Amino acid sequence: MSPARTRPERYELLFIADLAGEAGRHKGQIVPTSQEAGWRSLINAIAVDVVKQIKLIIEHFGPQLSTEERSLLSIAYKSITNNLRNSWRVVDTLYKVQATRKGPLHLIQRQRQHIETELIGTCKDVVRLLDRELMPAASEGEEKVFYSKL
Repeated sequence: MSPARTRPERYELLFIADLAGEAGRHKGQIVPTSQEAGWRSLINAIAVDVVKQIKLIIEHFGPQLSTEERSLLSIAYKSITNNLRNSWRVVDTLYKVQATRKGPLHLIQRQRQHIETELIGTCKDVVRLLDRELMPAASEGEEKVFYSKL
């Protein structure tokens, strides 16, 4: 990439998203190593995630996603929600066990509420992305069906 470019190429963002997916980084927080580094800081970020990369593709290149990009987005959101649901189940089971032992329920309730809030936020995020960006730009047929199933 030449230093004169101000934004990454689509294939570069897709590559980073694919790499993040392979690393299990479906959703995290991007923490750039430098404020001045611009988009290149994404590559050097402490944590890069699939959802953020696909959102960058939409921002820079529009909401028409390729089959691979749609698949990465779907896998990422499904992984995030599955992990949160599994976490909630574990915490809920622990709550029930501690309730019989008269354990510190308020701490468990706080954690359960935190997981619920994160799960609701993730679901709202994907619905917002679908409603505002992806569905309006989707072509009839396979693409609309894919998004409807998501």
